[in-house]
Amino acid sequence: MKIKQKVKETLGEHINDYMLITTDEEWIEYCKKAKEDEYIAIDTETDSLDSILAHLVGICIYSKSQKPAYVPVGHISVITEQKIEPQV
Repeated sequence: MKIKQKVKETLGEHINDYMLITTDEEWIEYCKKAKEDEYIAIDTETDSLDSILAHLVGICIYSKSQKPAYVPVGHISVITEQKIEPQV
């Protein structure tokens, strides 16, 4: 399943309350604006609860002047074992 489809499915009616950042340019722009805020919240998303075997698949970020955002960075297709695009 493509990342954008999964996000839409997961968020449902709340889809417009969040951002999905899938390009380097969007990520850089978000970070530039976030830099002006006093605080930034960051959470990492992994593919496992095992801290030794887990791989980073995404970053959740929030700054008070912007919507919360999800940044996919390491989603891999279970079929092709290739990185799913688009991702930062």
